[in-house]
Amino acid sequence: GIYICSDVHSNDDDAVLNITPDNPAAIAKQSSVISYVGDTVTIVMYASALSPLNESNITWKLNDIIIKNGDYQNTKRELTISNVSISDAGEYKMSVIVNSGVLASAATAYTNLIVVGPLSSVGDI
Repeated sequence: GIYICSDVHSNDDDAVLNITPDNPAAIAKQSSVISYVGDTVTIVMYASALSPLNESNITWKLNDIIIKNGDYQNTKRELTISNVSISDAGEYKMSVIVNSGVLASAATAYTNLIVVGPLSSVGDI
């Protein structure tokens, strides 16, 4: 939007600031998350747009394969993975797509999930 700041002591000193936010925007809370096999991990992303978002605007992917659509909670998006396994490791993407007429705008945030497997016992070495 356009913001105007006026000097209260003078009528001649106005400053104009025009802010054009990215539409939409997506940001990952962390660039990578580490979890142990069997734990529960939550991947947190944030999403915003000039128009209100709904669950159809959000897509989650793991290594470019859709895993979950929606799960809308204001601007904070969380993907919780219970009983983490080695196959859960990889690049998680949350994409925000906003349609305005015939044009669509998109933004994507990324987080890498690193999964640490069980350690071998001393007798197994």
